[in-house]
Amino acid sequence: MSFLADLPCTNPNNFSKTEGSSKTIGDTANPAKVAHSVPIRPDEKTISNDKKPYILRYLEKQWGAKFCNIGISEADFVFLYQFLFTKYKLCPNYFRYQ
Repeated sequence: MSFLADLPCTNPNNFSKTEGSSKTIGDTANPAKVAHSVPIRPDEKTISNDKKPYILRYLEKQWGAKFCNIGISEADFVFLYQFLFTKYKLCPNYFRYQ
């Protein structure tokens, strides 16, 4: 247990030698900062996250590029997309933008 001999303890003398320990509450040299609440304006932008997982966005990009390059029609792509999302019970955002 000799390896525990040099560790700090809860002895108050160990903490009384820190710089600035003589300051008291209500010291006038450093007055407290006051935070004012600011009302939210309606023209401020709000941050919203897209609920679609990143993997779905990636697959849409990859599938769209592959299907366009090999000549699959958009109707076939939409059918495949609907089939995959109804099978796995996901809510796609693809049809919202059309």
